[in-house]
Amino acid sequence: MTDNDEAGADLVRSMRAEQRELQEVVEAETEAIERSRRSLRDVALEHMHGGDLVRICVGRRAWTGEVVHVGAHLVSLHPAPGTEVDIALDRLTTLRVVARGASDGRSSKSPDPASLVARLRDLQRTGATAEFGGTTIDPSVTGVVVAVAAQHIEVQASDGSEWVLGLQAVDYVIRGGP
Repeated sequence: MTDNDEAGADLVRSMRAEQRELQEVVEAETEAIERSRRSLRDVALEHMHGGDLVRICVGRRAWTGEVVHVGAHLVSLHPAPGTEVDIALDRLTTLRVVARGASDGRSSKSPDPASLVARLRDLQRTGATAEFGGTTIDPSVTGVVVAVAAQHIEVQASDGSEWVLGLQAVDYVIRGGP
């Protein structure tokens, strides 16, 4: 091999290395752009599909479990056997990954319920008891939804009292459990 051949081979290797570096930069920038475009719903879907164990906080309340449903404005978490927590996505304070791939993950069954209001209407229809809470509802209220109106819900509490909760105050609903 001549000096020119070696110089040419070195140049080709150098150009290929530079091309790889550029490709890595482009891929990293593309990933950064993709991440910046994701919505909170997209993040929740990713964790649901991945079977990740997550901890979700709404104010001072927190639950750890697997994401089992993601609607347009709602995420549902399975923190304990027989219990599901429905959280309005826009009220979620933090979401932390506790363990990646804790289960096989799941696909979206249905987009419904899409929102907390839709879940509240389901609860009214079925007459199921649930806990209703939020960062401004202290203590939370447990009972049966009697009515879902444009700005509020009416709840017949387990102790017989009647509550009217502003829809904007209800951040989460806990169904099932003890």
